[in-house]
Amino acid sequence: MAKLQALERYITIKATVFDSPAFRTLPPSAAKLWIDLRTQFRGRNNGNISATLKTLAIRSWCSSETLNRALWELLDRGLLRRTREGKPGPLRICALYAFTDLPTDRNDRHGIEGGPATREFLSWVHGNSFAPNSKATKLASNPNKKKSPLLESEQYYSGNRTDTAPKTGELIPIPLRKPEPQSLPNSRRKRRQSSN
Repeated sequence: MAKLQALERYITIKATVFDSPAFRTLPPSAAKLWIDLRTQFRGRNNGNISATLKTLAIRSWCSSETLNRALWELLDRGLLRRTREGKPGPLRICALYAFTDLPTDRNDRHGIEGGPATREFLSWVHGNSFAPNSKATKLASNPNKKKSPLLESEQYYSGNRTDTAPKTGELIPIPLRKPEPQSLPNSRRKRRQSSN
């Protein structure tokens, strides 16, 4: 029985993390992601934590948009930090992350430098951001939307025609058409005529 308990894994949430405003005020999806990522921590792999949709599908993550929003929330609050930048393309190298409440372990294979726990989440206040500059700048310029809004002069293509994007907040009237009476196909007409 003692051997069985020794093999059982568990995750820890330190009181400094759990009681911090950065963690207490997390949206539910970000709190779930933090716990799901913590299950990847094995004791010596902090800094080698991946947050891909494929990896987290086993934990019921099925929307890349929700996953990205939760991930950026954790980065923004200083609960996670990126240790390796991801690269799209044929190689598809995923980004790797580290928990800031734990020391980062050195991993030469993945190019991760070791270091002490940074505990950025302790100095987080609403409005501050620890997220990487590219995303933080986008969020600051457009906090309510993920994608930047269309400008008046921008055009988009739909099918064969080019339309000008509407002004932000402008309603576009859509004309309603009465359905035209449809005629029966020739084969049905012939059957109907022959039965009479």
